[in-house]
Amino acid sequence: MPTVRSSCKQIRAVLTSNLKPLAILLLLLTTNFARADIVTIEVTINSVDEEARTIKATRKGKSLELDVSRKASVTIKGKKATLAKVAAGQTAKIDYESTLEVVTKIDVTNIGDSNVVFTGLTVSIGEDGKCKLLVDSRESPPVLGKPTGTQVAVPIFGSSPVAKLRDGRLHVASDFSKIDDASGLKAEFIPEAAKKAFDEQVSVDDGLLVLSSTEGKRATVVLPRALQTPCDVKLQLAGHRDGNVLLQFGLGDKTLVVGLHGVNSPDADAGSVVASIRKGKGKFEQLVRVKHPAFESQEYEFQIDGATATQRTMVSLGAVSDFPVAIRRLDVTAKFPPSFGIQFTQRGNRILVKRTVDGGAGANAGVKPGDVLVEIDGEATRGLKEVMELLATKVIGAEVSLAVERFGNRKMLKITPQ
Repeated sequence: MPTVRSSCKQIRAVLTSNLKPLAILLLLLTTNFARADIVTIEVTINSVDEEARTIKATRKGKSLELDVSRKASVTIKGKKATLAKVAAGQTAKIDYESTLEVVTKIDVTNIGDSNVVFTGLTVSIGEDGKCKLLVDSRESPPVLGKPTGTQVAVPIFGSSPVAKLRDGRLHVASDFSKIDDASGLKAEFIPEAAKKAFDEQVSVDDGLLVLSSTEGKRATVVLPRALQTPCDVKLQLAGHRDGNVLLQFGLGDKTLVVGLHGVNSPDADAGSVVASIRKGKGKFEQLVRVKHPAFESQEYEFQIDGATATQRTMVSLGAVSDFPVAIRRLDVTAKFPPSFGIQFTQRGNRILVKRTVDGGAGANAGVKPGDVLVEIDGEATRGLKEVMELLATKVIGAEVSLAVERFGNRKMLKITPQ
């Protein structure tokens, strides 16, 4: 096959001859001097620099560093893709144009385990203990819509829209492209050290919730409210492939952890989905451990005991990665027990207010430590257990009447649970 160099030699030879100009013109028109040498080779990808458009690869034990043309076509297992989706560990056939010294085509034939880029995770826990994980690694997962149901105002969830479903559960949708900062996700009850870590590691930037772990320490977001099953917690990720992302559920004295593991994860191989549970500070028992395929959505099931599943649970989101983990949206659908921000204690037959939470519903309504609780919505209080059960039946945002005694005087207070 003629190359540019050989074609130029032919032209020079013609120009040094005594051919007539017409003959020279005919030769120029018929000489294939623009045709390039294309070589197809099979390589293993070691790294990709998308900005510089270079790839480092290995072929038959030899290291290569190749420039990639901006017009290069990229396919992964036959599907059109971009250079950003090419990753270390993949096997690819590439077309290399030796004249211009650039790659013009990349055809990834084996994606390997390290190419899994997680884009979504849904954890569902039923009242009977049946649990499901929906894990997504498709490049373009389904777009999540607005919450359906009766729209309600719940200040504790900030600007996130809240809809009440027919079964009484609330669907809270936090779309970070519409939220200015992460302050609405900072739980008031966490220790001051945890609040400081939140401020340093959690932010909303460019329409994404960003978790930045430092020195291998987990960046954590504790959801501001406890919830009850049946519940669904859904994360839409902006492409997670490094370190691990965790959803943790504190179910009474047990802890359920679901993790998506990328490359450099300290706990599992790249592309792994792991669900584990433990009691107290005991050893974790694995319930699910699978290698999730790239570019697919799959469901995994496991079982926990029903008594554990019905416990109130605190949910936290964590990340341990050398790179920031970005989340597009967080959806929670669950029963949210009403929060009064009051801690009660029983002394003999009397129910006393031990403390109130600053900024909580009780403090806002004028409830004070030392108050003796007499009635709830006109119903006399008998014991601490009955008080807690009665308060749990109240609805978030619906006003509740409390009768208390303070220094021998009876007071009526109106409180709106959060």
